[in-house]
Amino acid sequence: METRRQEFTRVMGGQIERRTIVTELRASEGDGSRYITGHGAVFNQEAEIWDGIFEVVRAGAFLSTINTEDVRALFNHDPNFVLGRNRAGTLQLSEDEIGLAYRILVNPQVSYANDLYASLQRGDITQSSYAFLPVSEKWTQRDDGSELRELLAVQLFDVSPVTYPAFVGADSQARGLGRPVFELGQRPDSGGVDVDRAGALRLRRARLVLKSRS
Repeated sequence: METRRQEFTRVMGGQIERRTIVTELRASEGDGSRYITGHGAVFNQEAEIWDGIFEVVRAGAFLSTINTEDVRALFNHDPNFVLGRNRAGTLQLSEDEIGLAYRILVNPQVSYANDLYASLQRGDITQSSYAFLPVSEKWTQRDDGSELRELLAVQLFDVSPVTYPAFVGADSQARGLGRPVFELGQRPDSGGVDVDRAGALRLRRARLVLKSRS
């Protein structure tokens, strides 16, 4: 019988993975330009990405990739909607005390970029995601039977404001940075009480499988 880790590795091995985090996006202006800023990943924050498998991103995981890879900012991870690119100087990537920070220079001549900016201001788009492949990771089996996956280094493909999160339970606000809204497995109106975690886990697994096939 497969272990949780073996099942996860079999399904996701070699496939691009996507995560949505509890963070915030900001639409702002400065020096006559418009910017979209946010965090694509948060360090040292555990999330249950599979039944009994928890994942955490460690500081330094992005340092190599943001200096060497050709990374895009996309809307909804769609390559038809490019918002910025680090090699073009229209996407700035860095690690800070929170996690992977990004800043997109909005192109005033691109309609979908301006539409997204307006949606962020209204609060219609509030979530952020990133796409990656693991380069270095550490697995630990814990006393409660769960497993912890630590991402130590990744290959980053894109950061992406998204309409829907990659996993249920990740949210953000359009004003300010870094304030969690609600945690994985809860909803804002639940009063902190866990919702149907079994159903949420099944949905996460189904979405992971679908993404691995895309």
